[in-house]
Amino acid sequence: MDEIPEMTFPIGLTHPLKVSLNPNTGELVFECFQLIGDKTQKFRFLMEPKAALTLLSVLPEIQRVGAHIIEEKAKLSYLQ
Repeated sequence: MDEIPEMTFPIGLTHPLKVSLNPNTGELVFECFQLIGDKTQKFRFLMEPKAALTLLSVLPEIQRVGAHIIEEKAKLSYLQ
């Protein structure tokens, strides 16, 4: 299977969102990074492709309203 390239979607200067495909499950893996001073906090959650398309379709609105929406979703679905 060919490797799927990872994409980065900027949600703000300190809130980039990285998206990649889990080849084993077919789910999209979303990674959110929050820069706090000199430390980086990382959040990770999985999403079905249909839900991911919905999320990506509203990214401009999310950027306008604030990146905290994605952060809250990531905190709720945090995977260790």
